[in-house]
Amino acid sequence: MLPKGTVLLGELGLGGQLRPVGQLGQRLKEAVRLGFHRAVVPQGSGLGPIGNELELELLEAASVTEALVMALGVNPADDGC
Repeated sequence: MLPKGTVLLGELGLGGQLRPVGQLGQRLKEAVRLGFHRAVVPQGSGLGPIGNELELELLEAASVTEALVMALGVNPADDGC
């Protein structure tokens, strides 16, 4: 389960990579409005000044594994799955 207040945004590639999604700025603004305070987004999403305007901790991940490590603080590969 994700920690309370954390949201993950992005498109999942078949190889486990995270890809940017359209209207990410709008999605993040809505996440703040809904009470989220931390977001994991695809690396290289190009948020620019919007990222600085939001009251949101932004973490950038290149893969699903990296996103889960950032969000959960554990590596699912270490689980033996």
